[in-house]
Amino acid sequence: MKQLITYSKILSALVILAVSINMFLGPHHIAAGGVSGIGILMESALGWDRALVIMVLNSVMLVLAYVFLGKAPFFKVLFGSIVFPLAIAVVPEYMLASDRLLSVIFGSAIFAAGVAILYKNNSSSG
Repeated sequence: MKQLITYSKILSALVILAVSINMFLGPHHIAAGGVSGIGILMESALGWDRALVIMVLNSVMLVLAYVFLGKAPFFKVLFGSIVFPLAIAVVPEYMLASDRLLSVIFGSAIFAAGVAILYKNNSSSG
């Protein structure tokens, strides 16, 4: 039961991250940090699908997580690495704030809340 609650929190955080990216940062082509930022940049520069770039880069990160973190946190990172690109693909891209500065402020605050939930549960989005 405790694991179900933990993974529910992780899932909620991943959806929060996807909302931040697809509704605030992505529509303005603002790169968030980490793999999701690289996904936004690759989409803007080369037209590649953001979710696919995140999935490929997360696959590389999974190997590193297993080697450096060990088995225990690996499964939470694995869950985040698989679900995060799916959440990016499912959450619609819609520009909620037309002002770029407001999008940065709200998108970053929402993104930070999602990351905080992930870190509190010893997990990651990839």
